[in-house]
Amino acid sequence: MVSSRHKYVPEARLVPPERVMLGLTGPVSNIARAGQLVFVARGNGVQVFKVGSWHYDSSMWRLSGTVSALLVDEDRVLAGLSSEALHAWSLPGWKWLLASGGYPGPVRALALDDRHLYVASGATVEIRDRRTLDIKTVLYDYCDRVCALAADNENLYAAGEENGISVVPRPLTKGVLPYQGPRNASYVIEVDEGRLFSASRDNVVLVYTLPGLHHVGTLSGHDSDVRALTTDAEFVYSGSYDRTVRVFNKDSLECNAVIRQEGPVTSLSVDGRWLYVGMANGIAVVWSKSQWT
Repeated sequence: MVSSRHKYVPEARLVPPERVMLGLTGPVSNIARAGQLVFVARGNGVQVFKVGSWHYDSSMWRLSGTVSALLVDEDRVLAGLSSEALHAWSLPGWKWLLASGGYPGPVRALALDDRHLYVASGATVEIRDRRTLDIKTVLYDYCDRVCALAADNENLYAAGEENGISVVPRPLTKGVLPYQGPRNASYVIEVDEGRLFSASRDNVVLVYTLPGLHHVGTLSGHDSDVRALTTDAEFVYSGSYDRTVRVFNKDSLECNAVIRQEGPVTSLSVDGRWLYVGMANGIAVVWSKSQWT
């Protein structure tokens, strides 16, 4: 049994200088860690902070739309936009690599495997070469919009708003997404060590074994939609509009901690020492994992 009275204290807030913050308002749609930097997507831009000192580093803003998907791949930043576009930059210096438009809707999800970049927009998943960013093929779903992606080195996993989860084996060729999973809507999915975790509109996280998508557990306790999900070596972290992050043991699936937040949780990221939380009210905070490990 987890006590909800335990007082966890955040390590830091990720707040840029006022001149930058004025230009980047709105919910934190995505948060990601890469190397010694943390990337926070707010409104129509991305802010960067230094790990440890938590000082503001740089930003890219005044993009053509709200950042709806964010991915950091080594020395590159990729952002999917609500304006039906995909942008990419190299770091340091924010040098433009790609500005691709004409997608069938907002770019809602991005994922990587060892060779590919996957881009979800409308009822399609575009497959690009991970290094060159050249388009290789496109997968279609003629009756549902793809809202979440995950990938490993064997399969692509795509979640539709209504139809459930599709498992697409490699090699990937042009065709229709073959939905074979549970018929529940997923806001975000995460693949980790032979299991798939699906954050749903039913206030829970469903756990499946791969590749057959056999339901083996349910992570419960939230009072509202689960909108964010991430994992590390020991735990599964779920973030909800009920203003909490729940920390579940990956083996027992029991809840180890309930961390109260200042707003509805929209994004999570984790590394060896820190948990990063983004919220719908624009707040981004860092928590030390030592408080519950």
